[in-house]
Amino acid sequence: MIAVAALFAPLFAAATPVVDHELVVALDVSHGRAEVSDTITLDKERSSIDFVLHAGMKPTVDAAHVTVEARAPGGAVPAEIVHVALSKPARKIVVHYAGAIVHAPAQVATEHQRSFAETPGTIANEGVYLGKDALWFPQLL
Repeated sequence: MIAVAALFAPLFAAATPVVDHELVVALDVSHGRAEVSDTITLDKERSSIDFVLHAGMKPTVDAAHVTVEARAPGGAVPAEIVHVALSKPARKIVVHYAGAIVHAPAQVATEHQRSFAETPGTIANEGVYLGKDALWFPQLL
């Protein structure tokens, strides 16, 4: 098991109400799983938020009602829309979630002599790559 901590300041500057994400991540490479605790600081107190997350992560938020619905296919990975209704307005929330993120690299055809493989994200014994398109951290709507 690998543990990682990260702080993301203005990931989406004006696009969303997020000021920053403080992530505590534990990776289980033998099972392709991530266990994450994300402290999200918002621009102001809010009574609810909506975000997109990789499907199957089972998010929870203390003192909140969380509903999850499948997002229409079409993105790089299967996704779910998560609605969080807080019991009282807050500027900081902590989202806990865990699940598998395994998307094997796929060959990309090019017009050059060499092709290459790409993935939105994967957790494996051979290595870990978690790009934004893997939806491994909440992306607010």
